[in-house]
Amino acid sequence: MVGALHRCERLAAELYAEQGRLAQAAIAAETQLGLSAVAGQLILHELGEAQGHAVRARGHLVAGHRQLERLGKRMGLDVEMFGDSGKPPAEDGLRPALGADTRPIVG
Repeated sequence: MVGALHRCERLAAELYAEQGRLAQAAIAAETQLGLSAVAGQLILHELGEAQGHAVRARGHLVAGHRQLERLGKRMGLDVEMFGDSGKPPAEDGLRPALGADTRPIVG
């Protein structure tokens, strides 16, 4: 789960960056083709809307990340590297925090 979350976060960032390059290309094409600002604005508006959705999607991924971190802490898992600093944890998943009760829950 952790690996998938980090991959989604990276993809969201890459999408946002690529959309920025697309907007730059649209402005360059507008200039090269001699299009009016009115025609170009309609295109940039739609591209900007898509970029806004991408950044909001990334924000939702980050919010989900924080919820996962809170849950992990409540479960006694080592979530030290989940936060705002440090590298993503290993792809092999979570590991119990030192001293955490790792006995199975019996109903």
